Order: sequence, then structure tokens, then C-alpha cells
Amino acid sequence: MAARVAAGGVFAFSVPEYMTPLGAGEAAERYDQYLRYFAK
Repeated sequence: MAARVAAGGVFAFSVPEYMTPLGAGEAAERYDQYLRYFAK
């Protein structure tokens, strides 16, 4: 979404706690999915 308004593209994104291994439930898996997506 931010790429549509960022002139130079998106180069940083803050991951909310619920998406990190610090969050509850499946947070660690969501974080791993995020990392795999941007590692492409």
C-alpha cells in the first residue's frame, strides 16, 4: 500500500508486536511469513 505513494519505493516497514515472536498465538509464524515474503 505504501509503495503507491512513496516516490522511491518502500524501504522500511515497522512490524507490529502481534506479528513478531513476542506476540501471542501464531505471531512467530506470521513474522516468518513476512520475512520470507520480503526475502524474495
